[in-house]
Amino acid sequence: MRIRKSPPVLSMLSSKTTADIIAFLQPFFYLILVKEFFGVSADYLLFHVESKNLDMHKKTGLSNDAITMLVLAHKQSKDSNLTDVTELLDSLLSDHDFYVFLEESQEQIDRINELEEMD
Repeated sequence: MRIRKSPPVLSMLSSKTTADIIAFLQPFFYLILVKEFFGVSADYLLFHVESKNLDMHKKTGLSNDAITMLVLAHKQSKDSNLTDVTELLDSLLSDHDFYVFLEESQEQIDRINELEEMD
């Protein structure tokens, strides 16, 4: 693992004692130990998203599991005669009316919940 040295960090650390530097770096060492123990990336530990999915997560807000399942479904449909669910999802997600439907559905669910709370 290569650690990049940035001038602000170097100047901050140069004025500290060894104990201060160890205290500063200790959380990073724990992060490295935990990631190695579980065999996951630091991104996964910090953001619950694998590093290969981090960019997609930032752009869409989708969870790591959702991204992984989309990729898997698309790959399986290309490798077999299964229906490509990504075509269906693409059609839904690119249609403005789908989002209107979701919003209206959520409003109806909220109304039902309010009525149930009144009983």
